[in-house]
Amino acid sequence: MRTRLHGFALITGAGGGLGSAFALEAVRRGWNILLVDLPGSGAREVGERLARAYQVEAHTVTMDLANCRERERLVAWIAQQGIEVDLLINNAGTGSCGSFLGTSLSRLAGIIEVNVQAVVQMTHLLLPQLRRRPWAAIINVASLAAFYPMPSMAVYAATKSFILNFSLAIRHELAGTGVTVSALCPAGMVTNRDTADQVEAQGFFGRITTWYPERVAAVAIRQGPPRSGCNHPRPCEPAHPVGRGQGAAPAGGATDRGVEEGFLAGGQGITSGRRVTGRRFRCGCINRVIKSMV
Repeated sequence: MRTRLHGFALITGAGGGLGSAFALEAVRRGWNILLVDLPGSGAREVGERLARAYQVEAHTVTMDLANCRERERLVAWIAQQGIEVDLLINNAGTGSCGSFLGTSLSRLAGIIEVNVQAVVQMTHLLLPQLRRRPWAAIINVASLAAFYPMPSMAVYAATKSFILNFSLAIRHELAGTGVTVSALCPAGMVTNRDTADQVEAQGFFGRITTWYPERVAAVAIRQGPPRSGCNHPRPCEPAHPVGRGQGAAPAGGATDRGVEEGFLAGGQGITSGRRVTGRRFRCGCINRVIKSMV
């Protein structure tokens, strides 16, 4: 197993989509990983594949983040195991499409519990540990919906507005402590064949507002402290090759050269869009990374 300068990246909602892309990008940039998701989500398989490919330490916890007691037990277990978290990615989220009155109150409460309460509690419980680290970071996944009211997704959009403003506020409070806070506000993402078909059906505007999850993760996880045993400015390559369908990024994903040279270069506060085909567009208000991590 390689010696790692970083501690652990704790990633919620890590079983697929953006969460598994975060896991891939984290190990490529020097972190061990602690993946959290629902039972049967695929998080355990993601962790096992990345542990083999990158020779990292990987733990998986299957739990329901909608349960505050389980969140407390998770943080207690982290302390008992001596796991040192220096990157917290609050990625898990849920939503529904439908009228406000047409959606049950229990469903709306569940959206608020996962999208808001879980983020606040996990951040509050882990901040003391994060502040003890020489360097630490929090990435809270919001959405482009954070900037707009959304009929038929009223509560979901409101929760993402909360995440954006919460992140900006605690970022200010934590200035000078060594802990940085980012709010990630992506638009649509291609996570499977169905979403890819939906994007294509939307035509030009669907394509220019859509990113692959691997690209979103690459933008969000900026280069942090130097990686032990890896002086090259680009992310580490796997110790054991991983074929497609076995943990590798899809075509055009985080391992493609354009991402490393294009999206990982550049300044803070990126506002840009990229077509599904990979051609770059500069397009204000399409995708935003608010207060970039580094």
